[in-house]
Amino acid sequence: VHAPGGQSVRVRSLHAQNRAADHGTAGQRVALNLAGIERQDITRGDWIGDARMLQSTTRLDARIRLLPDAPALAAWTPLHVHLGAARCQAHAVPLEGDTVLPGQETRLQLVFDTPVFVLPGDRMILRNAQGTRTVGGGAVLDPRAPERRRRSAQRRTWLDAMDTLVATGDAHPLLAVAPAGLTRSQLTRWL
Repeated sequence: VHAPGGQSVRVRSLHAQNRAADHGTAGQRVALNLAGIERQDITRGDWIGDARMLQSTTRLDARIRLLPDAPALAAWTPLHVHLGAARCQAHAVPLEGDTVLPGQETRLQLVFDTPVFVLPGDRMILRNAQGTRTVGGGAVLDPRAPERRRRSAQRRTWLDAMDTLVATGDAHPLLAVAPAGLTRSQLTRWL
């Protein structure tokens, strides 16, 4: 399925690093020959994948690090965010304190102007509001971040478990703090 369009597509062939291949991996330049979609219907940053995996969001929680010479980020600071090949605009909401200081590593919620497709562990680059200067980077922790109670003790515990999942692939802490458990499809999507 093509996201965000929702069209069913078929991969005719795949090239990785300018050679025919059966699969591609992170860090490789991959080209897909697709059937079932017109070229003009695909834009930079679109996804091709299983429909069960492709769920859009406009709000995500991430672990980020600001560069030492970056300006501080206060609540609702506008940013350009590079996720995969997509370039998006978002507003920053600090989750630990009121301001993120230069050189600091912390958790941040990003509220996007348009829906994005991400998975836990996806890397990102943060640039200033004008898109002229890199201010930091990070990784997605929770692509389904809540709008309310984002700083509660329960939420911090959940993000600690998501942090462990992203860093080590260990889902046990996540299962221990899930109030109603997790579905197999959620775990499959996150692992």
